Amino acid sequence: MAHKEPTTEGRPTKRKTAIYICIAIAIGLVTNIFMGLLMDGGKIWRSVSAVSIWLIILTFVAYLGVSTVDSLRLLLVSRRCRYPVSLRNCLLNSFVGAFFAHITPLAMGGQPFQIVHLSYHGMTKQIATNIIFSRFVVNAMLLVLLLIIGLPVVIGIFGSITGLAILFYTGLLVSIIFALFFLLVLIQPRIVSWLSSYLAHTRLGRFFGRTIKHPDWQQDFEVWTRELRVEIRFLWSKGLGTMLVDILLNVVDLLLLAFALWYPLVKLVDPNISFIQVLVIYNAVWQVVFYIPSPGASGGLEGMFTLVFSTLTGKAEMTLVAIVVWRFSTYYLSLVPGILLSSIAFRRQQGQRTRQS
Repeated sequence: MAHKEPTTEGRPTKRKTAIYICIAIAIGLVTNIFMGLLMDGGKIWRSVSAVSIWLIILTFVAYLGVSTVDSLRLLLVSRRCRYPVSLRNCLLNSFVGAFFAHITPLAMGGQPFQIVHLSYHGMTKQIATNIIFSRFVVNAMLLVLLLIIGLPVVIGIFGSITGLAILFYTGLLVSIIFALFFLLVLIQPRIVSWLSSYLAHTRLGRFFGRTIKHPDWQQDFEVWTRELRVEIRFLWSKGLGTMLVDILLNVVDLLLLAFALWYPLVKLVDPNISFIQVLVIYNAVWQVVFYIPSPGASGGLEGMFTLVFSTLTGKAEMTLVAIVVWRFSTYYLSLVPGILLSSIAFRRQQGQRTRQS
């Protein structure tokens, strides 16, 4: 099979990566210190003394389980798409993709890396894009379904936060609209072609073409939508069993993400906190903080989760410590393996490019 070497578009440079990491750590550190200064120092210290190394390790392992499950999902779907990727490369793709999602604003760096990485290992960019896009839509729809089922819980907690309820409901509404739009694109990809044809002749479309230095971008969108239609039909007709397994594994991802937050809250704040309650609130709040433009939503995420769960538990200081433990284990600590694995991935891609030249 002929291999077309992809560009490095969407791949952050080492300098940009270092800058994003520094910004994320700085913002998170300043925010957590500021919140700590507003609370009782003695209560915070007593909560910190209850933190054990095993609490951090178990939370970290639960979070690593998410990328591991994602690797299995990618392995299954890539085989069904007739472009099998090795388990090792699936692991690299998932872990490093999560790393770049962590350090870029709006998590916009993870999926471009995954697409480029898959194209370096024999998969066409179109099919790689279709796989990543399909998984994104499935995840979005599962979140919408979860929020609809847990709407009474969402209303109960958000309605008690005076002044922020509108922000939460607006964020949830925007997330639902986007999820439904992307589902429509998945079902009827031609909608992208129709929109691009219309926008190409507007000032916004011409500005977009100048920005990406590709004035004929609309033609590429038309090609992509035709191929997306073919691949999506293949996945959901010939590979229905695989896609159903992928959805179940996506549910496992959501459960692991919620567990990584629920466990510190149970151990440090209140042993009676319901896992289902944390699952619903976690995903509801995440739909709002996702739009915070700092790398990995650093700072704003800690503040928002502390505010919401403090309202739920009535123990602000203990909740702050639990949220910091959760973020340290699932975000800041995960940057270390992310840096190491991204270096390995890029060295392999560079070596492959050198052999082909």
